[in-house]
Amino acid sequence: MSLSDIFKSTTEREREIRAKQLKLEREARKGIERLDESASDLERQRKDLWWKAGQYLRTGQKAEAENLVRQHKARGILLNKLQQQKFVIESRLTQFTIASTISGIVQGVSDFAKSLNLDPGVMDANMDKIDSLLDDTEVTWDILGRAYNRDVRKMKAQGEAYGESDIASEMEALERETAASVMSAPNVAGSNRANVPEDINEGLNSIKERFSKVQN
Repeated sequence: MSLSDIFKSTTEREREIRAKQLKLEREARKGIERLDESASDLERQRKDLWWKAGQYLRTGQKAEAENLVRQHKARGILLNKLQQQKFVIESRLTQFTIASTISGIVQGVSDFAKSLNLDPGVMDANMDKIDSLLDDTEVTWDILGRAYNRDVRKMKAQGEAYGESDIASEMEALERETAASVMSAPNVAGSNRANVPEDINEGLNSIKERFSKVQN
């Protein structure tokens, strides 16, 4: 360890370790790529030998063909061993990569748990505060409910003072105004105008029902 390493922070050391791990992982994967290249090269040689052996057989040169077939077989054995070795190395690398990822996740969960600073006593006190606030909320709802009932009674009294005949005349004026605006709208097609009065009546009946409920 050099003198400069002594003064490095924990974060800096962890960053350097992670960078070194990534570098080693990249080198290992490059090694696997080289194995793939070797396997591809062997496969090309086998195809070439097999094709040449066939050419010798066509010309009656059986001995030469058998020699090429033996070479083809030998390269097949090498290829099989190479693929097995690649599988072992690649699987180990994958396992270590997953293990490293899981280790990082576990460390993160551990750090998160420590940051929570869980204290049963504090949690109990906080729950008491929450329950107290909920009680205050219920009181608030009761106050709002009483205010709502007062407003409803005022609206009903104002409606009675206004007079039922006045409400009826207002409804008739609203009906005429609504019918005129709908019938004069440019986006109402001629084929649909026959259905407009029925739609208006349904809407007005709904409005009347609402006024009636307020009055009652």
